[in-house]
Amino acid sequence: MFKLAPILSDGAVFQRGREIRIFGSADAPVTATFLGTTLTVTPVDGSFELSFPPQSAGGPYVMEFTCGIRTHTLSDLYIGDVILVSGQSNMQFTLSETEYQLPDDPTDSLARFFHVPRLECDNPFDNCWSSMTQENAGNWSAIGLHLARALRRERQVPIGIVGCYQGAAVIQSFLSPTENAKFHIDPAD
Repeated sequence: MFKLAPILSDGAVFQRGREIRIFGSADAPVTATFLGTTLTVTPVDGSFELSFPPQSAGGPYVMEFTCGIRTHTLSDLYIGDVILVSGQSNMQFTLSETEYQLPDDPTDSLARFFHVPRLECDNPFDNCWSSMTQENAGNWSAIGLHLARALRRERQVPIGIVGCYQGAAVIQSFLSPTENAKFHIDPAD
C-alpha cells in the first residue's frame, strides 16, 4: 500500500525557500526522488514523512516514488508561493456568485487552486490541484482568484492557493484539539 496525502497530487505547488514536506501512508520503505535528491524513509505505524531541501521558484518538475514493487510519479509540479485562504462565507464566496466579470481571460497555468473539502470527520478524500482556466475561474474563491492574479503579476512565480473555508464556521473547526485546549476552547461549542 502506498498513498500520498491528497494535497500531494499532479499540478501541486510547493512553497519556495522552504523544505518540501512529503507525507502519506505506506507499508514498505518509500524512496522519493526530486530535483536530483533521493531520500528513503521507513514508515512508522503505516505513515511516512520526508523533506526535500528548499528550492527556488521554477518548474515544471517531476517527483518519483518507489514503495516495494510499486512506483508512482507526480508531474507538472512547481515551486513558487503557496497561500492559504481560510475563513467563513466571505472567503467561500465564488467568482461565479458575483456580478463582476473579469476584464480579460483569466487562464494562467501557473496560478493553481486546491480546495480542501468540507468534512465532518477525518475521512480520506480525493482532490487535486487545478490551473486557473476560463472554464473553472467561476468556481474559485473570488478573493483567492484575485489574490492569485495579483501575486502572479507582482512576483512572477507560480502561485498555489489552498482554499479551506466554510460559511458560519467557528474558529474551533480550524484548530487542532491541542490548540483548542491551549485557549480553553471546547470544540463542541
